[in-house]
Amino acid sequence: SYPALGATMDQRYDDLWAGFQAAAVRYGDRLDLTRVAFVGHSFGGGAIPAMARHGIVEQHWGSRGALLLELAPWYSYQTTDARLGAFPRSVVQAQEVYDRDERNDWRMAIDLYDHANAANRYFFVVHAATVSGCTLTADHSTPGRNVSLRQKQYGVFRPFDALADYALGGVPAAGDSLAAMARRASGGVYDPLRLETQPAPNSTGKYESPWSSRQNPRAGH
Repeated sequence: SYPALGATMDQRYDDLWAGFQAAAVRYGDRLDLTRVAFVGHSFGGGAIPAMARHGIVEQHWGSRGALLLELAPWYSYQTTDARLGAFPRSVVQAQEVYDRDERNDWRMAIDLYDHANAANRYFFVVHAATVSGCTLTADHSTPGRNVSLRQKQYGVFRPFDALADYALGGVPAAGDSLAAMARRASGGVYDPLRLETQPAPNSTGKYESPWSSRQNPRAGH
């Protein structure tokens, strides 16, 4: 958690990292910090590079496997190109955006993808669909308050499981699964994922938090 009101971004990020540190101290005997995943959505997604830098680069967590997954990330503070480049290339990095998201500009996720120092990186687009008369909307709430469990199952949980198997479990076949699940299925099977190797901004997007905002510390990159 972090303070929403009456705090600077640095204070919010400091509080976020303090939470990670407190958990590592309190539950250290139950945690395997040689294998770690940093996952966040929206504000949390934008904060992932800074939090993961503390854990992976400074604390040397994830020596046997590490994963970063940023879902519809907001602006990333405390994050420079040099800091992004400091991550070991073995860290698996992934971004995911939603085609009906009207809150966060895709370009925040694209920026993190383009500057990732990763031998294996993935950029997923979750698209809306109508299946048997049921509309599944891929919007900003997809990882959380979206009412469709099936949308989360296929668009969020399944790629996360494969990424975790690949990055943390040492399962090479999970890499093939990631590529396979990104191909749209036929025969009426719902498969919302599209894997992009050269992601482009959503040209029709009108966002509450655009890339060009003065709040975005990486807008000049």
